[in-house]
Amino acid sequence: MTAAAGGISGGGRRGSGAGGTHRSRRPRQRTPCARRQLSEELRAARGALEKESQLRERAACEKDELLFRVLNGGDGSRFPMAAGDVPLIAT
Repeated sequence: MTAAAGGISGGGRRGSGAGGTHRSRRPRQRTPCARRQLSEELRAARGALEKESQLRERAACEKDELLFRVLNGGDGSRFPMAAGDVPLIAT
């Protein structure tokens, strides 16, 4: 056999798709069990990402609230004081 006829030397149809290099082949099909496992891992990762996103949003809201209190001189009390109650300030 000659190289032009596709013999042992590897000439001929390499890279043409029909028996070419390994890179040109389609990826191997996953089994249903592997697909299910990957789906469960993806669902868990999405859940963790959502939880982290909520925690970040809550922390940002708390930070904004604290910054507002500091900039506006608020004492942090949530309930209004009665008219007769005046805080004592030591001078």
